[in-house]
Amino acid sequence: MVDLNNVDQVRKVDTLNALAATQGYDQQFLDAYKDCMNLELPILDREIKNVVVIGTGGWSNVAASIVRSMFFHELTLHILSVLGYNIPAVVNKNSLIIVLSRFGNVEEVLSATQQSIDRGAYILSVMSGGSLVDMCRENNVPYMIMPMDDRMPRTLIAYSVLPIIIFMSRLGLMADKTEDINETIQLFRELRERYGVEVPVKQNLAKQIAGRVRGKIP
Repeated sequence: MVDLNNVDQVRKVDTLNALAATQGYDQQFLDAYKDCMNLELPILDREIKNVVVIGTGGWSNVAASIVRSMFFHELTLHILSVLGYNIPAVVNKNSLIIVLSRFGNVEEVLSATQQSIDRGAYILSVMSGGSLVDMCRENNVPYMIMPMDDRMPRTLIAYSVLPIIIFMSRLGLMADKTEDINETIQLFRELRERYGVEVPVKQNLAKQIAGRVRGKIP
């Protein structure tokens, strides 16, 4: 049994390096925010009538769902998710396409992105590399490079959620969320100080809960 007060023991069983990912969310959100704000966006020369998020798996699809749920009370545009090879018929020059691809080589993403280019949509892309970079360069599609490391895609939530929020905000499609993002970053810092791996079990509710559910299905 792991002694949760022994940081070395905890890190030894953390084979997926989840601690580094979860305890670094404040910095991840700050870095992603800066990257999103620094991306040069083309002048918006059209009316945007719908938003489509292209990606595969939970990383991009969950991000679109989070944004829809968080801002359903204020969004006036539909946010659609494309997880396959083809884009819906509604995509045209009045569509904002946000491409989220961790590695940039997934066939479905490349196919859907090329179709969006062919239809003249307003496209922005986020990836760590791959063939998607070449496609964006060849078609003058603005793209943002995210960190390429060993973190699991699902832990890189800032690089999937924030691009949708910030790009829409910068294009005037939703209210500015800078204050909310800053509050989120501060909250992550406070939560790390309260529940971090270095905090003893006696003062750490997260460790107490972990002890209670050990050997059980929570």
